[in-house]
Amino acid sequence: MPAIGFPVQSAPGPTPQESAGRLLNAYAGTTPEGSGSVNIIRRVPGLISFCDTGQSVPRGLLRAGNYVFAAYKNAVMRIDQGGVASYVGVLPGSGPVYMALNNRTPIPDIVAVSEDGAYVITSSSVSELAESSLPQPNSVCMIDGYFFFSIADGRMFATGLNDTDINALTVARAEARQGGLTRVIPYNGQLFACKPTSIEVWNNTAEPSPGFPFSRAAVIDQGLLAPRAVAGVQEGFATALIMVTDDGAVSSLNGYQMVKISTADVDRAISSVADKSTLRAVAYTCDGTPFWALTAPDWTWEYNLELRRWHERESHGLGRWRIGSTVYAGQKWLGADTTSGRILEISSAADDEAGEPLEWLVESIQMGSFPKSYRVGRTEFDFVVGVGRDAGADPIETDPTLRASWSDDGGVIWKTPVVVPLGREGDGRRRVRMPGQLGRTGAKGRRWRLQVSDPVHVALLGGDMDVRAGK
Repeated sequence: MPAIGFPVQSAPGPTPQESAGRLLNAYAGTTPEGSGSVNIIRRVPGLISFCDTGQSVPRGLLRAGNYVFAAYKNAVMRIDQGGVASYVGVLPGSGPVYMALNNRTPIPDIVAVSEDGAYVITSSSVSELAESSLPQPNSVCMIDGYFFFSIADGRMFATGLNDTDINALTVARAEARQGGLTRVIPYNGQLFACKPTSIEVWNNTAEPSPGFPFSRAAVIDQGLLAPRAVAGVQEGFATALIMVTDDGAVSSLNGYQMVKISTADVDRAISSVADKSTLRAVAYTCDGTPFWALTAPDWTWEYNLELRRWHERESHGLGRWRIGSTVYAGQKWLGADTTSGRILEISSAADDEAGEPLEWLVESIQMGSFPKSYRVGRTEFDFVVGVGRDAGADPIETDPTLRASWSDDGGVIWKTPVVVPLGREGDGRRRVRMPGQLGRTGAKGRRWRLQVSDPVHVALLGGDMDVRAGK
């Protein structure tokens, strides 16, 4: 029985017949030496409800000590480690919010930047940053105790050390190339001043007060495509600085060079987005594996940094992942739900998304040795079986199933799915086998589509299909 080929990363192609396989809410990992297969395709981490803030339109997250501050439309909420949310104050607007805190003791200062200005946040209030020398900023970050603000005209303003005051002389201009600033980002102890076509790297040179404390050290000849299309610098991750660069590709910083990591399918998805400002990136780690996800209004692509592979994510009924921003807090990775006011925990212990289905979908790669037609007999899939839970919801957890369909024209038309049991709890001897004879392949061979919506553990190690020549 020849093996059915399954992809190690998602490659749907511009048309179904150009596909090299697809992974949706599924990613291909590796197995320990001695396992029956080199790769194993698992479900992506699910979501667990952590708290409901009662707000709408999430705008940004920040961890400060034992609390998470969450910006929403016209509001800031403070969330403790037990998931209790408290109202802090009004933060006008509904656009993206960038927040940072300094090293002041015993209580750090928290500064936020929105489309309406700069603000200071405490545990019980939100107030405007009273600095007449500061024009409207478009982002803020903190390095070495200094807050840095980026201005659209290319200037950067810095506060005093562990302070919110700004001296009129603590200003510098990013002027290696033309264009204003899009974002300032802290990474690896350096300040990255991002423009549409370049990135300037600035180091702390301890300039005497009240001068600007950093000086330019290098220039990267690529820019940041969209303000929120960058992630990887937050506490708990710090694995890599990854962004969508001005050439429309996803790139990772290596020294002072941006190295492309995106595939043709990811590049094509980015190119299809009319308003690039809607792109947003988030990062998180699950079970020691770092992930970086890029979301547009109609799709989400996610990158496994450990294996350097891409897969797709999609929340039920959305076409994209529902998480808009992430933060590491209390040994948990939390995300703001764009469909509600909830904060959700990203966890491999969850096989759904806070009660909503998390459909695992895998499409096999194109088969060779065609256009000769073959008769298909016994077909089996090597799943981890017996994954039902006797104490779970009946039947989706007690008696979970696989839906398997196939296409004989390269993925244009798919047959009606056949439902196959994955096994009740303890049924480890079950074989996931398609019933009866399954007709003849077409000129394009046969591709398989496997789907599991039930909230149980899913792991696919491979599959085999008995094919024979003749009528």
